Amino acid sequence: MPRLLCVGNGNLLLNFDENLNIRDMYFPFVGMENHVNGHYCRLGVWVEGKFSWIDETWDKTLKYKEDSLVTEVSLKKPELDLELLIADCVHHFHNIFLRKIRIIN
Repeated sequence: MPRLLCVGNGNLLLNFDENLNIRDMYFPFVGMENHVNGHYCRLGVWVEGKFSWIDETWDKTLKYKEDSLVTEVSLKKPELDLELLIADCVHHFHNIFLRKIRIIN
């Protein structure tokens, strides 16, 4: 299955699906060993006693920031009156996955 977003630095590669789940994580060599191994890592939110995984019920815009390998993701869930703005990247020189989440309610 195709992956919509990919971030990496040559040693660490992460691939995301249409629900921003991490579907592949290769380290220390891209393509050698997938540490997610057919499973996935997902993100969920808890708001005032209600829980929701990021799934097909969310309104999503997934893209890259212009001229970069930094993701620019907008996730909206009207039922929770919530918007998440997410930026993901892998450090150029160090094998560090970075995720910035801005919450708007």
